[in-house]
Amino acid sequence: MASVMVFMGTTMDGAHRGEQKSPGAPGSPHNTAPAPGSAGAPDSSAAKDGTRNALSALVLIVEDEEPIALALAYIVEDAGYTPLVAMHGQQALELARSQHPALILTDLMMPQMSGQDFYRELTRRSPDAAARIVFVTG
Repeated sequence: MASVMVFMGTTMDGAHRGEQKSPGAPGSPHNTAPAPGSAGAPDSSAAKDGTRNALSALVLIVEDEEPIALALAYIVEDAGYTPLVAMHGQQALELARSQHPALILTDLMMPQMSGQDFYRELTRRSPDAAARIVFVTG
């Protein structure tokens, strides 16, 4: 079976964002936290009911290969979401518990804890969070 990789390059309102960001600059995937108040930075404030608005929703990326993690973080940020990167499953479990991401993108093949093992443990700890996982492989 052939694998297919799809990248979405539009924002929530459908407008294409083609601006280039330099590595390590605030808001770049090398620094996943945009500079507060910067143009294009998602509003990180939560609503009164504790939920985040769509443009500040956290997306947890679980990927052990840094170039792939950074590419996914850039895509997530470019789509108007706030990326949060974990380099291994144990770190991802802690971030999922403390940050409550709206979506979790996880690699399947990782050392220490595979994506499947991460999913099983997350399901045991937080079944509602496990329902928001997308497996990424290639």
